[in-house]
Amino acid sequence: MIYIIIFLYTIFSALLFRKNLQCNVNVQHKTGKINIGFAKRNLTAFVVMLPATMILALRYGFGADYHGTYRNVFNAVLYNWNTYLKNAKVESGFILLCHIVKNFTHDYVWLLFISAIITMYILTKAILENSENYVISILFVFITAMYFDMTNLVRQCIALSIFMYAIKYINKREIKKYILCIIIAMMFHISILFLLPAYFLYDFDIKNLYKILIPVITLFFSTFIGKILTYILLKIPKYAPYARKINVGSTDIILVLLFCLVYLLALFYSANSKGIEDFYVNMLMVAVTIGLASLSIPFLHRFLIYFK
Repeated sequence: MIYIIIFLYTIFSALLFRKNLQCNVNVQHKTGKINIGFAKRNLTAFVVMLPATMILALRYGFGADYHGTYRNVFNAVLYNWNTYLKNAKVESGFILLCHIVKNFTHDYVWLLFISAIITMYILTKAILENSENYVISILFVFITAMYFDMTNLVRQCIALSIFMYAIKYINKREIKKYILCIIIAMMFHISILFLLPAYFLYDFDIKNLYKILIPVITLFFSTFIGKILTYILLKIPKYAPYARKINVGSTDIILVLLFCLVYLLALFYSANSKGIEDFYVNMLMVAVTIGLASLSIPFLHRFLIYFK
């Protein structure tokens, strides 16, 4: 019930203050004085996102890894279980965050609190700087279940929020800053490296016919590829238990269908799109391709979060 209330508050407050949220931050004056429009926009976003952030940060006992992975990693840092940390292979950025938290508290809950604050802050900044419609962007954070993924995929969502912020450097064609953001994101989840080539989707111009054929052809061959990959994973003891099932749930199927619907609409309404609009369409093409392939290929559905 609380999440329904949070969803309704966030959406309706964003609609109520949409004029403040849609201010163009690019017109701010580069002087020592505070730009009133810029400050109002950030303050409004803070008011809109604060309840959702606090519910996420103050949750107790909620989340698939709440009593598992992250608690164990924090305790390993707290009590110097170096062997566990070596075997766990947790990224250095998250280990550093654990060290920071342990300096002022031994309560593991604060690690999740600070992680939630970091994720939601960067996500909000990313939406403010990259989205032309703040309300729609916030709506998709909820309907794609990204908000709820933050309770389970803590490290991955920090990495995702950094990538979303880095989109502005794709638009500005500042590859060095983009790569720097990806490197920082990799310190929380190595899989974000998968999105390093996303920079080049900005200039990836192909006909819409091919943009439809690529996902369809991938779907056609995915079953065959999935069988080969499953066979290989079954030979690896670490991954064998997971390879026996594809792990695609109803939520993932609904998400794939949502991606397909949005993708078809994007192709229809942006036939002659260029620049950042074409980048988003190309990202949707990759999302749909991965989504359809994930129905047959193990583990692949975990990458769908990067396209929400």
